[in-house]
Amino acid sequence: MPEGAGLPGRGLFLLIVIDPAPGLQEKRIGGQTFSKRNWSMPKLTEREKLADLEARQRKLAQELDDARNSLRLRYAAIIPELGVERLTEREFRDLLALAIRAGGPAALAALKPLPAAPA
Repeated sequence: MPEGAGLPGRGLFLLIVIDPAPGLQEKRIGGQTFSKRNWSMPKLTEREKLADLEARQRKLAQELDDARNSLRLRYAAIIPELGVERLTEREFRDLLALAIRAGGPAALAALKPLPAAPA
């Protein structure tokens, strides 16, 4: 038996004893013994599996939306640092839409060689 097993403040000692009787298992935690036959969970029906998968899908969709909104808020926080007031709303929308459609590297490659606009 390991040193300090079952003693308070010395960690937890877990021992699983398999009984010769089929399906009977005992767990000893500290000084207590817990017995149970067939520790495996019952199989889910097809309907329960479907409900579980749908719940997981909803959770993932919510996590995706949360991540997307978080990123958009982070990008929106950059706008006050830029001189966007020199653009009309339409120009601003079109500029961003075209840059997104072309992709970041292509849009940058096209715009960087342009001369700065007069102030």
